Amino acid sequence: MVSYGNDTQAAETQSILQALERIKRMQDPDGFQTWLAAGSKRAEKEGLLTYLSRLVVYQNSRLSDLDAKEAALLKLADLVPLDQLDPEALGQVGLMLTGHEPTKAEPFLAYLIEYYPKSATRAMGYLGLAKLAFKEENFEGARALLDKAEGEVPAHPHMNEAKLLLGNVLSQLHEYDSSIETFEKLLRLKSARGRPHAQALAGIAQAHLGMENPEKASAYYQRIYNMYRAYPDLVSQAYLQSAQLFESMNRIPDAVNTLEEMLAETKLEAFPEWEFAKQKLEQLLPLMPKEENETPVPSHATKD
Repeated sequence: MVSYGNDTQAAETQSILQALERIKRMQDPDGFQTWLAAGSKRAEKEGLLTYLSRLVVYQNSRLSDLDAKEAALLKLADLVPLDQLDPEALGQVGLMLTGHEPTKAEPFLAYLIEYYPKSATRAMGYLGLAKLAFKEENFEGARALLDKAEGEVPAHPHMNEAKLLLGNVLSQLHEYDSSIETFEKLLRLKSARGRPHAQALAGIAQAHLGMENPEKASAYYQRIYNMYRAYPDLVSQAYLQSAQLFESMNRIPDAVNTLEEMLAETKLEAFPEWEFAKQKLEQLLPLMPKEENETPVPSHATKD
């Protein structure tokens, strides 16, 4: 790393850092972190910016704090010129910027694709550009970029993210059956368990909404808040969407039950849907039937 860490053409530097971490941890549990911090400080001081970016990317792979990871990449975007970032850093910085500063993202992604045409990391370049195209409502352009990524780099670490985006693109193009098929393929992948599965269910719900089938859409939203409670932001969205669909079908008791169930989950209070749900519940309560011959079916009991 000392000899070639500042060479953008040097390959497998992240694997070398991984091996170095194992070795240093055997000698001293804190040895690698001490070495990494000292190396990053020295690299920045001496202007070894490629080396610095590699150390930052590796450090990020060990962090769970999303804000800290994004802050580190934002610093690289401001500090390191394009031609001193290696392919991995270009892709990570570019992808991060698509969500924070889209106007700054394109140069990183385009540079990656143009100057590293044989690197598998160029899949991040295509994915990032597809995200930008999606934001601009250029759905055909987004699909072309995603198809190109799949054709050139069929397997890459961001494949699940690319599939989710493709499903949403197809839905925007009114190709609902293809959209659902894309999301269902993702649901069959073990590598996509957890949050990607929940996002795929939301995508299928949106496709059914596009086909004007609110009953099926509601069933998929219910699967999210019944099965994926580890992702409260998605749960909050799914509860509110489901309640609104029940209201649109004039199933007021089910809508009320869903909102009351949501508002009983105090951990959802931090999300923007919470206040809207409170207001919606106040609007719906006066619409409840005066007398019911049977108890309304709880929202979570509805089958898909």
